[in-house]
Parts: sequence; structure tokens; C-alpha cells
Amino acid sequence: MFGLRRWRTALVGHLAVFEMTSVEPMERYRRALACSEGRRF
Repeated sequence: MFGLRRWRTALVGHLAVFEMTSVEPMERYRRALACSEGRRF
């Protein structure tokens, strides 16, 4: 039970790091933020 929670937490952490360091997801986040604020970075 505790092992499963540890693996799930590690997986979520790795996916979060991948999302924040990958070019394609960051471009989508940048575009969404720019549209919501009405300006480009």
C-alpha cells in the first residue's frame, strides 16, 4: 500500500518535470497565458 503511493507520487513528479521542461507543452502554456492576458511574451 505504501509502495504504491510512493510510486504514484514519483510518477506525478516526473510528469510535472517533463511538462515544465519540454518545449511543446511550454509553448501551449505560453500561448494560453498570452491569450488570457492579451499580450505576447
